[in-house]
Amino acid sequence: MVEALGSCSSDTNGGMPTTVQEHEIQQIELLCQQMYESTDPAERTKAERAMLEFGNSPECLNKCQLLIERATSPYSQLLGAQTLVKIVGKQNSNLTVDQRLEVRNYALNYLANRQNLAPFVVQSLTKLFAKITKLIWFDTKESQQVIPLVNQYFFQVNIERQIIGVLLLSQLVQEINQVEGDPVLHRSLTRQRRISSTFRDTYLSEIFSLSCNVLQGSLAALTSNDRSQERLKLIEVGLKLNLNCLSFDFIGTSPDESNSDDLPTVQIPSSWRRLFVENTTLDLFFKLYHNLPPHISCYALSCLVQMTSVRRSIFSNPERLNFLNRIVDGVKSILENPTGLSDPNTYHEFCRLLVRFKANFQLSELTKVPSYPDLIRLIKDFTCHAFQAWNCAPNSIHYLLMLWQKLVSSATYCKGLNGHYLDQYAPEVMQAYITYRLEGVNAVVQDGLEDPLDDTPMLTQQMEQLAHISRQSFKLTGEFLRSVFDQTAKRYEELLMTGANSVELSIIEGRLTWLIYIIGASLNGRLFVKCDDECLEGELACRVMQLIQISDSQLQLQQGRRCEKLELAFLNFYDTYRKCYVADTAQYGSKMHKKLSEVLGLTNESRLLSVFITKIILNLNCWSSSELIVKSTLSILHELSMGFASLTKIADLDEVKFMLSHHTAEHFPFLSNSGSIEFMRYRTSFYSSLGRLLIESMRCGNEEKFDEFMIPLDASFDQLRRAILVDASPAIAQNQEAKRAFIGICRDVRGLAKEFVKPQFYFLLFEWIYPTYTPLIKRALEIWYNDPYLTTPALRLIAELVDNREKRNYYDSASSESIYLFREVSSIIVSLGTRILTLTDIPEENIYQYKLKTISIMFRITQTSLRAKMNFAVFQLYGDSALNDILQMFVKLFLSIIQCDILSYPKLSLQYYPLLEVLSANHCEFLINLEPQIFGYMLTSLQAGITVSEDRISTSCFIVINNIVSQLFRWLTKVPRKIGSPTRAKEDEEKRKASMTILETHSQTFHAMMAIMLDLLMSSDQASHPQLPLPFLGLILLYGDQFQQLKNSVINSQPMERQTAVIQWFDTLMDGVSRNLSQGNRDKFIQNVLAFRRDVSEGLKINLTVTTGDNRN
Repeated sequence: MVEALGSCSSDTNGGMPTTVQEHEIQQIELLCQQMYESTDPAERTKAERAMLEFGNSPECLNKCQLLIERATSPYSQLLGAQTLVKIVGKQNSNLTVDQRLEVRNYALNYLANRQNLAPFVVQSLTKLFAKITKLIWFDTKESQQVIPLVNQYFFQVNIERQIIGVLLLSQLVQEINQVEGDPVLHRSLTRQRRISSTFRDTYLSEIFSLSCNVLQGSLAALTSNDRSQERLKLIEVGLKLNLNCLSFDFIGTSPDESNSDDLPTVQIPSSWRRLFVENTTLDLFFKLYHNLPPHISCYALSCLVQMTSVRRSIFSNPERLNFLNRIVDGVKSILENPTGLSDPNTYHEFCRLLVRFKANFQLSELTKVPSYPDLIRLIKDFTCHAFQAWNCAPNSIHYLLMLWQKLVSSATYCKGLNGHYLDQYAPEVMQAYITYRLEGVNAVVQDGLEDPLDDTPMLTQQMEQLAHISRQSFKLTGEFLRSVFDQTAKRYEELLMTGANSVELSIIEGRLTWLIYIIGASLNGRLFVKCDDECLEGELACRVMQLIQISDSQLQLQQGRRCEKLELAFLNFYDTYRKCYVADTAQYGSKMHKKLSEVLGLTNESRLLSVFITKIILNLNCWSSSELIVKSTLSILHELSMGFASLTKIADLDEVKFMLSHHTAEHFPFLSNSGSIEFMRYRTSFYSSLGRLLIESMRCGNEEKFDEFMIPLDASFDQLRRAILVDASPAIAQNQEAKRAFIGICRDVRGLAKEFVKPQFYFLLFEWIYPTYTPLIKRALEIWYNDPYLTTPALRLIAELVDNREKRNYYDSASSESIYLFREVSSIIVSLGTRILTLTDIPEENIYQYKLKTISIMFRITQTSLRAKMNFAVFQLYGDSALNDILQMFVKLFLSIIQCDILSYPKLSLQYYPLLEVLSANHCEFLINLEPQIFGYMLTSLQAGITVSEDRISTSCFIVINNIVSQLFRWLTKVPRKIGSPTRAKEDEEKRKASMTILETHSQTFHAMMAIMLDLLMSSDQASHPQLPLPFLGLILLYGDQFQQLKNSVINSQPMERQTAVIQWFDTLMDGVSRNLSQGNRDKFIQNVLAFRRDVSEGLKINLTVTTGDNRN
């Protein structure tokens, strides 16, 4: 064994030094003991710091192997293994392929020859083996020859070694299927797909078959009463290996989501067909389930979940029906003998299995199975029993509801399909669920258990599922809901009148909350299933609205009863009713509305909308301290003001006119500045809705309504202006009241600015704020520049004002307003930026919140301003420094950012790169004329940006590089004119020399860019990026010799028999391409790139290596 794998013991460690003294090992072991076992935090912290230094020491690799070899403590062995994993996985590691291979063989050797290793040590060593194997996968043939080694030295001996062998293969499959390194870099994803596809085609099927054989042998041993701990452990790890194989990302979509229930189809290769057509593999896992203890049998069900989800196209029709019959029989056998489902994990996996086999097979196929009637009855009983055991895991309930949702949805679309029994069973499931939720309230109120109503995502998801289920035989479900609601609501009124028994009242409120949510869900179901049950829907809606009236009467009493969860249910009902019956596509006059007219007197839609607006005003007045209710209430107001028909109708209501003239903290307390700063963000949404209503009221040219509306805001701004500008005190920075008022008014005005998209409305706002209040904004930012809670809303207000949405502000290049706005923005950016640059002592964990977030918004403002339809030459013509100032401030801010932070914070990178795009398009000379160090720093950030999978970033980077390269090429190749001004000829010569200097100074960066682009073309999905060929052509023309070297490196890396084909690919790439950047030449190159990419894709079954100059060991 040692000879086969290569000995790496401390004495013969492949030439490695052995000078580490024994006392060093003992010292490290002592530190490990302190780190993992000490109860003293200070001692543990000191040990962790020492271990960090150990991991960064130059001789760490040697020390780790000696530590694993000689240590007596499993914690020391764990440290050694974990440190080796970090060393070999570092992006900038200097380890050669041979060194990594040696460490891998050492790990295999150690696992094969050591006994009684701690499980966590085995896990770390298997991870080390798998990570190294993946890292060197394409570097040497020996790196891929792991299956024969593992098979020979771990599967041909005792059961303990078999367990380790299975663990090695399981970890390898998992590692191969996982994206390494930084997931945003294309290189990780590209390399991942190439490795995983090779592994899938070569070894994965063999590993799966090997694991099935191990499980078959173990099943035979189980039936022979061999139920030793070692045997059960072998089965457990074997099932996990099978699960990893079946969860593999077969088609390279997304490794992190290949096992998601949103992507249920398992895309196994056609070569695996035999394993699934034969019944032995499927039967193996059902037999294992019945013969294993529950804590292990859950893994058998997990494998069945994946097997059930294999793509349909792998079967012929008879084979698919046979496969479905086997699954149905297996599921039916579990339902008939559910004792194995006592384990929560097993129970949960079985619920997933039920959903998956329905998702992969049509209801019409299920009904053809002979045992379907028994199956659907058993599933109904199983579901109802799960609801009766109300403490069942919520995730399992989710899958059961998903199953019934899919069944009912299928029945809806399969008109005329008989024998599905859903008309009978779906109402029973609904009634069981309703009862389950109502009875569960007692345990929440009386026993203090967790309330499922607090889990908003779960509640929303389940209501969406019930929307489908409830519509199957809705009459039965609706009548049950009506009966239960009447009884509960009656008791609620009685308790409110007597004012006694607060515990019972809490229980009743909880039950009403569930009933209202479920009624809302059943109404929402009509969006998916049309039926003639509007009378019953109308009765349910009337009952809910009558209950809302009772609850609202309590809100207006000083000591009235309030229940936040019940109120949220009311709002959910209103929102559902709005979508179904008040939306622009809905028509008033249905049977539903006739019921409302008869019972509630809502004879027309205006009266109904009046009820909605009245409720909104009441909530914003009485629930101002509840963030959830304010948020939900404003959401309804937002939706009503967004709909064209509803907006037109509500704009004329007296309640809306009241809102437009009384939007102050007196009538809407949530507008007060005394609440939390985070709560103030809802003011933007509120004023956005008011802005739409205000614009609708000004449609006929009543601009005086704008002045009337702005009176409260003008008063607030004027008060701030006096406090900050006119009568400012030296202690103004400590004035929290002024700061909060400024934050609030910025959020208010931003809400309005978002909606004023037409020029005639926008300039009403602009003339109000400029020049009266813009100095106030600038001064406030100067005072509180280090408070992101103030700078963020203020800058977002400015960003909104400069946003040229629908050409509202920069509609004319000669517009004086656009020039005023740009000058003001430039002044604010420079003033704030100067102060932001002084923030140098911010902790790393707060760097984004206190600095980078502010800079990202400033970049956004700068970018938008520079995109303006404006003649920027006017600033130079009249000696105005506004343009130059804002450009110079961008450079200073950019240099203050650590380069790795640009891509680490997506919101920052999504503003930085588009800003560079604007600058390179309109101010390219400014960028090129930057100091060499600054220009090089910018080029390095572009080099990193082109490797990002986010299209918006990579697109901007390609465009910027193309603009820069094109400008340099034009300067370099411009022919001196023999006529004209001598000064112009001299300038052209200076530009040519400057171009040559830049190309020479930054040649390494440009070379790396060209290599990365070639790598992208040959091995990435970004090869189809429409912007990639343009900068690539420019770089080829500028650095022809370097491109030739790259081409030769690719050709020489291929086997001799393939080199001729690769040469032809490159000939195709440059065929007919001239040495110029004319549009015709660019178009020709783009056509060649498409042909080149097509040739490469067809021949990309082998490893294509492009040397980029970085460390690729």
